[in-house]
Amino acid sequence: PRTGKGVAVRFFDARAARVLATILLFGLVLLFVWLAWRTLVTFLFAILFAYLLEPVVSRLQNRLRLGRGRAVALVYVILAVGLGAFFFYVGPSILQQATRLSDNLPQLTQGISSSPIAQQVGSQRGWSYQTQQRIQAFLASHQAEVSHWLQSLLNEVGRLAGNIVWVLLVPILAIFFLLSGGRFAQAILDQLARRRQRSFVSGLLQDVHDVLASYIRIQILLAALTLLVYLVGFVL
Repeated sequence: PRTGKGVAVRFFDARAARVLATILLFGLVLLFVWLAWRTLVTFLFAILFAYLLEPVVSRLQNRLRLGRGRAVALVYVILAVGLGAFFFYVGPSILQQATRLSDNLPQLTQGISSSPIAQQVGSQRGWSYQTQQRIQAFLASHQAEVSHWLQSLLNEVGRLAGNIVWVLLVPILAIFFLLSGGRFAQAILDQLARRRQRSFVSGLLQDVHDVLASYIRIQILLAALTLLVYLVGFVL
């Protein structure tokens, strides 16, 4: 016959095994997230990009009476033409300015405290002599901070260039989400047997869809307002 002590020992072993299994599973999930964070972030941005294009695709599909695939292809063609025109007219100027900046950056960082940068800019902009002296003194006292900031900027640009492949994957993955977005939700609903469960999950998915769509619209509005504020500030 089993003793109470033996039963207690077996119960403790089973409980300890469940705790260890939970910790191990949690650790494996964290390890997966840490190893595949680029892939997960790429999928997340692809979903957000698909939500950004979803209203345009749906409107073209309804107005022009196109299929889903043709509407998505038309939206991507419009985006490609717009980006091509932008880089055709603005790209050479950006490349020229970036080249000049990279060539003159070492001289600028080394000569902040010694060279008369404030005097040169101030003479072109009509600043007073006192203003030029104050700005020159400020740059001289913060030379290390300015150099560190410029170096951090170059590091971020290099990091972005190294992750350009993941950036290009975002619109490619968004195509599949745009083409099969509704099928994912329907596949989840098909796994549920009861009508009440389907109604609850369908409402939950619709709420998530509405929240994400509203979030994307608000982010676009905030980006447009921020762009307007910066443009007005720089012009002034």
